[in-house]
Amino acid sequence: MDWLHFIGREYYPNISDFVKEAAEYGVSRRIDERILKKFNFGDRVFLFQKVKGRNYSKMFGYFVVEVVLGSSLDVVIETLEKEEPKIKASDQEREILRRCGLYKIIVTHHVSASVPEINEKIMKSEAENILVGGTFYLEKELYSDISFQKGFRPFNYEQFDLDRRKNKNNGSTVRNRVKGYFYDEVKETTSPNKVGKIGQIKNYVKRPHTQDQIKIFEAHKKELVTGQVEWKKILDDGVRSRKS
Repeated sequence: MDWLHFIGREYYPNISDFVKEAAEYGVSRRIDERILKKFNFGDRVFLFQKVKGRNYSKMFGYFVVEVVLGSSLDVVIETLEKEEPKIKASDQEREILRRCGLYKIIVTHHVSASVPEINEKIMKSEAENILVGGTFYLEKELYSDISFQKGFRPFNYEQFDLDRRKNKNNGSTVRNRVKGYFYDEVKETTSPNKVGKIGQIKNYVKRPHTQDQIKIFEAHKKELVTGQVEWKKILDDGVRSRKS
């Protein structure tokens, strides 16, 4: 199954920053559990970004869904361990520092459960900060009429690619521009041959929006990702210092 997802310009005004980051860490994006239940390991998520000052966007790559991450996944992982006695731990602790936020991976586990099965357990737990991620693949930039939207939606990449091959310009003055929106239906989510991972994270902090808070965030990223200090405490200390 293929999906479409936009990378906002607020955190990534230059897409090269995202590509560099993805090469180092892979891709991980926040996702609503109501959408996650429609995903499965092996799905492709094609990445777009709105072109500044224009009414079209560009597709620059995709990632393959390989892992579900989240905070407070203890109960979910314990349940999976009972169901899968041979569940295998893999990657150990790793600090992830992105332009859009940061977190620390405690441990990941290889699982044979599908994403919908994992999501069902997540919905019954107190897990939060759910992300879906995987390996990034860079593609030649293609321009499209598809407008910016948040979240994920099913994407008919086969038709998109077919139209690109038929007519690279499609009558447009923009090189390699593909006309159309290429909506698709959610397909069957069962994927018995795909093995994925589930990972526990901590110290998750989303990059703030205000300039004052961004400066604080950038100055304390290392302490935040290692858990030496909490984001709320930094903000509270800042408020108290301004009042004194």
